Amino acid sequence: MGSVIGAVVLAAGLGWFFGSRIQSPAEAAAEAEPPEASNITVQVVREVLSADVITRGDIVYDEPLSVALSGSFAETPEKLVVTQAVEVGSELVEGGLAVEVVGRPVFALTGEIPMYRDLRPGANGDDVLQVEAALARMGFFGGTPDNVWDADTSAAVAAWYESAGYRPNGLSAEDETALRAARDRVIAAQAAVADAEQALRDANAGSGQAAVAAAQAEIDAARDAWGLANIDSDRANLLAAQAVTAAEASLAAAQQDLANGVPDAGVAVAEATATLDQARFDQTRTATEQQALVDAAIARLTVAQASLADLQRGVDTSGIRRQIDSARQEVGVAQDELATLEAGLGAWLPAGEIIFLKATPVRVDQVAVTRGSVIDGTFITVSGSELALRSSVTERDAPRVEVGMEVEIENPETGGVIPGAITFKADRAGTDGVQPDRIYLEITPAEIPPEIIGTNVRVTIPVSSTGGEVLAVPAAALSATANGSTIVQVEEDDDSLRTVTVRPGLAAGGLVEVSPLEGSLVEGDWVVVGREGSTATSDDFDTETTDTTEAGETTETTIDVTTTSAA
Repeated sequence: MGSVIGAVVLAAGLGWFFGSRIQSPAEAAAEAEPPEASNITVQVVREVLSADVITRGDIVYDEPLSVALSGSFAETPEKLVVTQAVEVGSELVEGGLAVEVVGRPVFALTGEIPMYRDLRPGANGDDVLQVEAALARMGFFGGTPDNVWDADTSAAVAAWYESAGYRPNGLSAEDETALRAARDRVIAAQAAVADAEQALRDANAGSGQAAVAAAQAEIDAARDAWGLANIDSDRANLLAAQAVTAAEASLAAAQQDLANGVPDAGVAVAEATATLDQARFDQTRTATEQQALVDAAIARLTVAQASLADLQRGVDTSGIRRQIDSARQEVGVAQDELATLEAGLGAWLPAGEIIFLKATPVRVDQVAVTRGSVIDGTFITVSGSELALRSSVTERDAPRVEVGMEVEIENPETGGVIPGAITFKADRAGTDGVQPDRIYLEITPAEIPPEIIGTNVRVTIPVSSTGGEVLAVPAAALSATANGSTIVQVEEDDDSLRTVTVRPGLAAGGLVEVSPLEGSLVEGDWVVVGREGSTATSDDFDTETTDTTEAGETTETTIDVTTTSAA
């Protein structure tokens, strides 16, 4: 009996066990359904948003410039033979020697106006102002630079040349001759006044035998002086002519050596030419000086003879007085002529001895001449010693980039950031060697480590920013309503949703600045960006293009609202 009961209990237990493991078709279908969909949410943050233009650029020195002579020299040689050249890699500073031609310097100065003419005393213009400003910077001109070349300008030029070891370009042979003649004329006129005044004193003292004898003696002495002056004049002129003949022979020999290809014959020709020019100048000067001495002797004799005649006539001094007046007038005229001549003469600058560069110092990159060669066109190529970063941006980004904007330059060696600023922006695309659809930029870094000179670097240009911390949400949190408003959905603690109307602002880095218009939105709120466990449709979120304005700048920001589907 007990065994029967146990069998029944066992059968009932097995039936319950297997029965509990059997599902109806409805139960199986119910368990196969997906779980209820849930929201994907992200917290609202408060931070600074900024939009950047990213580009690249090369760190290089200023653009190279080919330099040629600006004009001719004071004494134009037959050939522009180089007597001294600079070295590649050297630095050319303001007032420095760019090249030496037939012993004459070619200096570099800083200025915008090219040296297009010789500058002499009395010249005026902006190019004179430019020269005086350069002389002032170098410490040779103490006045206020203006556009008139006066005696102070000539003195400053002369001091500059002499400090560099060169003879300044002063008076020409004709100028020297005219100046000496004018000075001799003044001296002779003053002597005539003195003689006439002495004759007047003698006449007023009486016409005694002693006075007559003295006057006769003066005539004899004056006549002897005249004869000696003629003798000295002939001798001096002969010696000067012989010096010219010798210099001409030396020049002919040097020119023959040059024709025969003798080494350094070009330098010898230049030196012989200079010697001949000096000899000819000395010959002219000697003739003028000697003639002035002869004229002075004649004047002395004339005065002595007039004095004797007056003594012999008695005490009538009217003629002597007229002579004194005439002599004094002659002194005034001679002094005025001398002053005018001196004002127009002095140190000057031939166009060939100056080159103007827009900026100094510069580096000498190439030298096309050597000592003994002949200059024909460009003789050196220079580039600025200032480093610059040459870059570009697309035409689309160009309106947002302006001169003066600060930039960040990535140091590829250290990963650090070097500050800089945009210093030039081209006015149209395709200039300065960039692509036709890009705008050229020049950026000046605050400093450039030597190891990255010549490299290509990454440049970040912050073109817009919120300026401070703002509320921001992912772009996927934004959606548009039928009336054109932009909204976000905030999930509350009880999983309910509330809608907040917002005004979108700057978009950067996947986030969008938002300002609540209707409803509350604070940092830390959870906004819906998608749905998990279901496939979203266009009814859930929209995609829109929103015009946003930041600090008066209009940009176009596309907000793509995406959803996440269950895997």
